[in-house]
Amino acid sequence: MMAKLNFKVFSIFFLFISVFPISALEFALSAEPYISYSKGSIDECLYDNSSTGRMLSALEWDKNIVFFGIKPAFSLESFHFNSDFALALPGNCGQMQDSDWMNDFQPQMKTTYSVGDNKVLVSFKADLDFSFDVISIKVAGKKVFTLSPMVSFYYAYDSFKRESAEGWYGQALRSSDGGDHWWYEKEAAHFPNTYWNPEKGRYVTQKLAGISYSQYFYSFYLGPSLFVRVSERFSLCMAFLLSPYSYSDVLDIHHGSENKYHQVGQSYWNYKKIKISGEFKISRLISSVVFMDATFSNFTKGSLSVNGVKVNSYKTASRQVSFLIGAGIKFNFISN
Repeated sequence: MMAKLNFKVFSIFFLFISVFPISALEFALSAEPYISYSKGSIDECLYDNSSTGRMLSALEWDKNIVFFGIKPAFSLESFHFNSDFALALPGNCGQMQDSDWMNDFQPQMKTTYSVGDNKVLVSFKADLDFSFDVISIKVAGKKVFTLSPMVSFYYAYDSFKRESAEGWYGQALRSSDGGDHWWYEKEAAHFPNTYWNPEKGRYVTQKLAGISYSQYFYSFYLGPSLFVRVSERFSLCMAFLLSPYSYSDVLDIHHGSENKYHQVGQSYWNYKKIKISGEFKISRLISSVVFMDATFSNFTKGSLSVNGVKVNSYKTASRQVSFLIGAGIKFNFISN
């Protein structure tokens, strides 16, 4: 029974390629392993939700990361599907800075500042693009220019941890004279702080506790993409994209108090992205590729929950910016 079924499937497939020969279609299949470096940051702000709306806290997470990835791609006639999957190399990815304005009488006074090594634990991203040629110009049977509307879905997961931090605390609760001070004034408490503990009979060092961060980020993009064949071997691709909708789900944990700060943000027509790549064809099967992506946005407003309880007296805002460059080798398994 199984043998008969397989024979029928094979017969239908053979009939299909006989009537619609693949060779008659413009068909392409490729995969591009690559390495890239992304320089950017994820910024979070906390505001008073009163009429003043003043800033209370700002966290800046550097995201300077080396990615290893692969870009499978498929084209059929005027339809193009491109994908991108990448995983970061774990390790130090810059600094994490934490600033607070803990002063009701002088709101502009930054009373607290701390900075430490930011380490990426996990960073993964996936990018799926679909486009369709609406304008296509050919010379000698080959495309030399196309204009295509593009729809793109982007997903990213990031997990960081701040370690080896140094901080200065000038708010009245910690300052040496019980008054509010700028973080850099001599009255501000400094950590790590080593002092003699008579009860333990030894020196004790007070260190700043670590901070953990994790984020799920989703975004849709729309925009035009261009293909230009500069020469027989060299071509350029460009895309200019705008996001009609993006969503972020953030959790940061301050390990000294074990407080969990959960932020959810949504934005419309906020994130912008530019993609540029150049491909040099070495042979019919192999090409070298260099590329650049830039992503930027304004701050996205969101809600805040602390230890599972929603807090309406504060509002949050976050943004991501990045600039990425990379290079890869493209294997053209089937090319048109």
